[in-house]
Amino acid sequence: MQINGEVHGYKWVLYERVKIMERKKVINFSNRFFSNLEQLGLDFNKAKQNILSHIEEKEKDLSLDKRMVFYTPYIEDGKKYMLAGFVTKKEKSIFIEANSIWDKGFNPEDIIVTETNIRIIK
Repeated sequence: MQINGEVHGYKWVLYERVKIMERKKVINFSNRFFSNLEQLGLDFNKAKQNILSHIEEKEKDLSLDKRMVFYTPYIEDGKKYMLAGFVTKKEKSIFIEANSIWDKGFNPEDIIVTETNIRIIK
């Protein structure tokens, strides 16, 4: 029994270490984002979850202390939208700034970034 307890304790400690290493995600929404959300009649919680899921998938592609543009497709009631903003990965957290929602035709490859300190993640 003692051996099982030690193994169980080790797994718990390992789990806690992994849990501590996860980065806290902080998301801010601009007034423009809320305005677009209201105009288009979209669900705030679904849009927020879509952004968080996208950033979680792309976390390994983010560079530390570098502000990057993100965009993620969002579909509601059969209509396609693009949620866009900025994301910055810090040592213990990820800051997400959701800035706008686009409903017009959009080709992300046409974006030209003039600042050299910003990278686009898809």
